[in-house]
Amino acid sequence: MREPREKGPTVLCIGSDALALHFTRLMLSKQGYHVLTAVSGNTGLDMFAAETVHAVVLDQSLDGWEAPLVAGQMRRQRSDIPIIMLADEAALSPDARAVVDKVIPESNGHEFLTGALEEVLQRKRGRDLPGDAAPPA
Repeated sequence: MREPREKGPTVLCIGSDALALHFTRLMLSKQGYHVLTAVSGNTGLDMFAAETVHAVVLDQSLDGWEAPLVAGQMRRQRSDIPIIMLADEAALSPDARAVVDKVIPESNGHEFLTGALEEVLQRKRGRDLPGDAAPPA
């Protein structure tokens, strides 16, 4: 009998495209992450406040909210949680860059997402992340 795999870090993915969120959930789950998804900034903020989250992936394109405002609210609630934004980097303001840990290109972000998550979680773990929430091996 196979031993159950240890649950990896919890990643909250927020974006307005349900299909893209589904794809992201599948991809990250296969890498060992526990993935929560939200299709709006409000739902994402509620989940962020209620759940144990180790990292956030935030799509710049949100319906009804500007992603930097969502990231800013999250920073005020829990400044220690890494936030990765999928965005057109050239279009991001300095204020938006200031509230996220990493920006990856929205157009092909999924290619870089796993590496970016590992990077920000490793950096966080070096500061204070418990060993049980280390990036999956």
